[in-house]
Amino acid sequence: MGKIRLFILLFMLSVAGIHAQSAKMRKALRYMEALNYPKAISLYTEVAEKYDLPEAKLQLAKAYQKTNDFKNAEFWYAQIVTTPSSTPEQKFTYGQILLGNGKCNLAEYWFKEYLNLRPYDPRKDILLNACAYQQELMSKITGKVEVRTTNFNSDRQDMGPAFFDNGLVFASNRAGQVTDLDGQVKYFMDLFYVDAQLNKTAEGLQFVFGEADQFSKRLNSRLHEGIVAFNQDYSEIFYTRSRKTKKSKSNIIRLEIVSAKKIDTDKWTDLQPLSFNSDTYNVAHPSLSPDGKRLFFSSDMPGGFGGKDLYVSTKVDGQWAPPINLGAAINTSGDELFPHYHPSGRLYFSSDGHFGLGGQDIYFVKENSLNEWDEVQNFGYPINSIYDDFGLVSSEDDNYGFFTSNRVGGLGQDDIYSFFRTDAYLQLALKDEKTALPLANVSIENDCFLRPLVSDENGIVQLKMRLNECCTFTAGLESYLPKGIEICTDDAKSGDTLQVNISLKPEEQLLIKGIVYDQRTNKPLDGAVLKLKTDECNTIRPIVTDESGVFEFTIQEGCCYELRAEKGNYFAQTLEEEFCTKGDSPKVFDVQIALQPFLIEEDAPMIATTEPPVYKEKATEVKTFEVSLKEEDDGSIPYLLNIYYDLGRASVRKEGIPELFKLYKLLSDNPTLVVEVSSHTDARGKSSFNQKLSQRRANAVVKWLEQKGIPKDRLVAKGYGESKLVNGCSDGTKCSEEEHQLNRRTEFKVLGQKK
Repeated sequence: MGKIRLFILLFMLSVAGIHAQSAKMRKALRYMEALNYPKAISLYTEVAEKYDLPEAKLQLAKAYQKTNDFKNAEFWYAQIVTTPSSTPEQKFTYGQILLGNGKCNLAEYWFKEYLNLRPYDPRKDILLNACAYQQELMSKITGKVEVRTTNFNSDRQDMGPAFFDNGLVFASNRAGQVTDLDGQVKYFMDLFYVDAQLNKTAEGLQFVFGEADQFSKRLNSRLHEGIVAFNQDYSEIFYTRSRKTKKSKSNIIRLEIVSAKKIDTDKWTDLQPLSFNSDTYNVAHPSLSPDGKRLFFSSDMPGGFGGKDLYVSTKVDGQWAPPINLGAAINTSGDELFPHYHPSGRLYFSSDGHFGLGGQDIYFVKENSLNEWDEVQNFGYPINSIYDDFGLVSSEDDNYGFFTSNRVGGLGQDDIYSFFRTDAYLQLALKDEKTALPLANVSIENDCFLRPLVSDENGIVQLKMRLNECCTFTAGLESYLPKGIEICTDDAKSGDTLQVNISLKPEEQLLIKGIVYDQRTNKPLDGAVLKLKTDECNTIRPIVTDESGVFEFTIQEGCCYELRAEKGNYFAQTLEEEFCTKGDSPKVFDVQIALQPFLIEEDAPMIATTEPPVYKEKATEVKTFEVSLKEEDDGSIPYLLNIYYDLGRASVRKEGIPELFKLYKLLSDNPTLVVEVSSHTDARGKSSFNQKLSQRRANAVVKWLEQKGIPKDRLVAKGYGESKLVNGCSDGTKCSEEEHQLNRRTEFKVLGQKK
């Protein structure tokens, strides 16, 4: 019986202990929800030490984290993460606290432990290199932004600044007292206004603040009023307040967004709650787009990615449409709060889910032309710290702004800080040196930024440089010579704009260009094929001329090229001159190529001329043959060989040898053509003698060509004697020696193609 009594007694004591433990845990939770962290810490410590309850240890870790006591937060999280029941998120938070406490290597260990359980976390690369990333954030905007305290903060909570007219509207609990659960005096969050005069001094931009006072007796009430947003002309307000609800056992107070329109000074219409407010979740922290058509806010409504997510609602026919979650690129398993949509298309917000320096950090993300969000960027130190930093608003020119932080050195729990960009604006204008026209898509390498810059369609690149800094920029664009320039901001002041022109010199291209024309008509030839041959450099594809007969090759430096032109029913030409781009050679070679037809269409007129079209004054012109004065009936075109014979002799005189070489080259360039070499005499002497003499002369030319390597089956020698005179100097007709000379001629014409 005694054992039974002892068991019953122990059981009753155990039940009493559990009941007492539960009561204290419930009371501590209410203190946590009321943000009374010192009271919560006292109760959780008692439960943790007496009952060794893991939940009490976890809440202690969270409470110490909220009060910026990261040393104790680290101690209690260390008690949690080594237990089998610890979650991946707790290991992650522990790693963040270790990082903030300067224990970088240990933090990386716990991030790896977290990633073992969450291997697909998109932050994986950053977490595995947390130490390096932390250093990057610490130096990211150092020297570019100056953070300053403001003199209108109180010793309580001041937070959530918003621009309004010539000052700021913010939330503060410096007035409006209320008694909490333990009879202690607490204060309502109300809206306050302070004048903010911006002056530009020799030291840069400075704010002079007035006295803070209640913003509106009409809007402030015995509820919490918090974060505000205004439309462009400040005639409409949206702000967060605690939601009027029936008493519940949990005593959880939800937040909602209400709006009102301004009637007159401190006169506003009745407050209109947004349609998607709810008793079961929070809707808070409004921000309007500049056009007033989109409302961004934070909420823990069902269907999100974690604690509190960012949403947007669009105004349709005067009504706010159902909210849309901004997605996993922005929202995380943590809390995303305090959105601020800037006119530049940037969305500023705070988060403890994206990896940062600790607590809530301020981030920004750019909305691109496709209405999609680019990669989220951490602002970096000194805007962010190991403490909670949130609620950033930036001026329209993005040169200054305000944010809230509970960092060490403030007057109260949360304080409002100003920030000024201590860098200068730099505008680079990229132009063509010759035309002065803007150059788009110029890539600019530099030694001050992490990525190359690219000029827009107007040739402009805009960026910011730190004061007292020098950067080297090297601009490059295809077909232009690269250009480097050093730009320093030694004499600039914060907010100054430096405008620098960078003119790029067009690269002198190495070219072979020209025109192909018909030697008979002097008209440009379309459809002519131009080919380059080189034994030293890369092969270049053939080019076909258009109706203008023009062609252009871009060639390489240090090479020699042979140029050939071809077209059906025309003699192909391979130019004797090589085009070499070595040493001090010309950069551009201009060529005129006269292709000679060997066949004309029926009834087409024969036009003999030596006047080619002028393409360039110093162009290289290909030598051609002169058309005979005697037409053929079969459509073939006879060409003169300017070779001469002594009277009664068949051998070619010395001065005619270059003309034979000219014919030899033509036949070599056209290896399939069969030609007739014909010889003619004048009418003096016996016709039989003239016939034999002309045949010997034609044979002599053919024999010379054969000796040079032209196949015999491609050559026909034909003597016509005096049968084809080109003038009236027949037998018995008195003519001058020059007239007789016209009949003493040697010609060639194409008979066909060798199969």
